[in-house]
Amino acid sequence: MLLTLIAVRVTAKETINWMVVDWPPLMILEGDDKGKGLADVFLTLYQQNLPQYKHHNMMMNFARYWHGAKNGEPICNLLTLKNQGREDYMHFSIPAAMTLPNSIIMKQENIAKLGNPKSYSLAKLMVDKQFIGILESGRSYSQQIDVLLNEHQASSNLIRGVNSARQLIQMLELGRIEYIIEYPYIADYLRSQYTKQTQQFGSIGIDEIPPYYLTYVACPKTDWGKNVIDSVNQMLLKIRPTPEYRAANERWYVYPREIELIRHVYKTELLDSR
Repeated sequence: MLLTLIAVRVTAKETINWMVVDWPPLMILEGDDKGKGLADVFLTLYQQNLPQYKHHNMMMNFARYWHGAKNGEPICNLLTLKNQGREDYMHFSIPAAMTLPNSIIMKQENIAKLGNPKSYSLAKLMVDKQFIGILESGRSYSQQIDVLLNEHQASSNLIRGVNSARQLIQMLELGRIEYIIEYPYIADYLRSQYTKQTQQFGSIGIDEIPPYYLTYVACPKTDWGKNVIDSVNQMLLKIRPTPEYRAANERWYVYPREIELIRHVYKTELLDSR
């Protein structure tokens, strides 16, 4: 009997809890496209290639996740932007994927008020009193954007709300706000799925940020989190060079310029990074 109990303890698998969030088309939790999001594909690949663990998906918003992460809760996030503040309480993997940056999403009539620019200064837009924008509470929009948001917080026309990306798109169409900051492919998908599409939206590049970002798997800065990240790194080195993994990075991008950039960064940076 004792030997049986010892064997069970030795062979029992640890569990990785993964954050999932309703954020189409990164994560699609319902409807005809359920499970077909970009992050859904990565999550499936990770879980299949980490057979030494059991896996449990936990639905929560960003504010809830980062609150738990700061308290060392054993939950991991598979598509995370790295910033200096987060490195104080999170372990990060080697680069796992890449994403093209957030843009300013507005109705075309408001873009016209700015002179129909292809790119615009977010710092300038944030203090323009003819507009009101909203951000998701607890979400990082990139290190550079986060710095701008903090620097101009006192005079900013941007507010933080505990809303999903879908809700923000709906608020934008209804005219309750004038702009949001979002990835264009996410905004396009959400608008096609969840609004009446009576308004024309457009995207404007943000002057202050680079053309792409690397993303990471992140787990809390605990012994458990360090062990998980060590396993994730070994897994990434094995699966990153595969055609299936490259295709996952390109999922839901439709414009040739975007796909060309993704393939270039995948080949020149992602595959060589450790």
